[in-house]
Amino acid sequence: MQQQGWRTYLYDAEQPYTPVASVTGRGESRQVWYYHTDVTGTPQEVTAADGTLVWAGYIRGFGENAADISNSGAYFHQPLRLPGQYFDDETGLHYNLFRYYAPECGRFVSQDP
Repeated sequence: MQQQGWRTYLYDAEQPYTPVASVTGRGESRQVWYYHTDVTGTPQEVTAADGTLVWAGYIRGFGENAADISNSGAYFHQPLRLPGQYFDDETGLHYNLFRYYAPECGRFVSQDP
């Protein structure tokens, strides 16, 4: 699985912050990954174009990622959490456009701008 370089996310036009797919690579190395979300738009599974499950996760009530599961045996980096949140690898927090959120305590750790 390609995990280097850029990734473009495609979102549902009628449900803001609900991912439907991501595209990695360019040209012949391009790969499309399909997101399967719950009713709130939180990612539950990601599949490859052939339907192979590449990531499954369990997100707890306040957004904490309780499990990352990959049936393919390869690591798949999936940084999207609750709608509008992006997991920041450096801080371990969730980024919400203007402030950071700590899911393990269910609180924002930075002020509104």
